[in-house]
Amino acid sequence: MKIGLLPLYIKLYDDGGTPREKLQLFYDEVTEKFMEAGAEVVTNDFCRIESEFKDVVKKFEDENVDA
Repeated sequence: MKIGLLPLYIKLYDDGGTPREKLQLFYDEVTEKFMEAGAEVVTNDFCRIESEFKDVVKKFEDENVDA
């Protein structure tokens, strides 16, 4: 199975200076667990605004992810 993993992040957090490091560690851990379970994982940077979501949806479609 090929999974498109979409990390969400609130733009307000970036505007307020909240660090992403802990969230990135969690995202990396989730990615690793899926891979250990035998899935192919297509990753992306955090999405916060509409244009970023549109870009990642296109990426996932282009890469023919299953889920």
